[in-house]
Amino acid sequence: MPTEGKKSWFTTGYEGIDAEKERIARLQGPNRFWMKEGTRRSVVFIDDEPTCLYEHNPKLNGTWRNQFTCLKDSNDIIPCCEKLGEKSRYYVGYYTIVDLTENTDSKGNKYQYEVKLLPTKLKTLQLMRRKKQDRGSLIGCIFKVARDTQDDPNCGNEYEFDREADLTKLFSVANYKGKKLAELFKEAAEKADVLARMKETFQLSFEKGGNLIVPKIYSFNYEHVLAPKDPKEIRSMLGAASIEASGGEGEDAPQGEKDDPVPF
Repeated sequence: MPTEGKKSWFTTGYEGIDAEKERIARLQGPNRFWMKEGTRRSVVFIDDEPTCLYEHNPKLNGTWRNQFTCLKDSNDIIPCCEKLGEKSRYYVGYYTIVDLTENTDSKGNKYQYEVKLLPTKLKTLQLMRRKKQDRGSLIGCIFKVARDTQDDPNCGNEYEFDREADLTKLFSVANYKGKKLAELFKEAAEKADVLARMKETFQLSFEKGGNLIVPKIYSFNYEHVLAPKDPKEIRSMLGAASIEASGGEGEDAPQGEKDDPVPF
């Protein structure tokens, strides 16, 4: 018998399927833009009003891929601040971008034109605010991005405006985690469960008749994809892992990158 007040270690039937799918989706989430020092990339901004929050990024079991939205301002249970120290948290603003540069992962798989989260800490946020003030809007702008040294922000220290992108043409080649947006949205129009998952991932908009407005590259649904994990889940993860550092900007790097002629 389970301890009083605790859930059972098993369930029966199919009721747990949706909860498990949601748990997996939240663990994975969108890919984040990251640059190796000494590299250059090109990105297109899909929005220009960042969603800002405090975050912890401990190195657990050899990887930095452990971003935890800080609970200090919204919950009485704050496992990250308790375990890692309040000074380990940092202020970060998120944008939605399309990474135009081809990536090759450790398995040799190649990706390009992927919709990603762009995490920008305070210094880069100030830079992007100036860029927006100068241009009026960043939406649809292609920027050439450089990260010169390891000490520079991992999202790049230099953003040079290149030109305006044709977002309709970009939609035809853009993808989310390897699947083209056109295919995803077609599937969403045909299957209610796919549409529900897409609503959780992107800020979708619809016509009066209820049809999804396409072609359009949508911003991420930040309230969902960046929502804090359950405090008990965080405490369990921190307690079971080997904590090698309590904060940082590092992330496992792609093996290589190159720019191809841009078809938009």
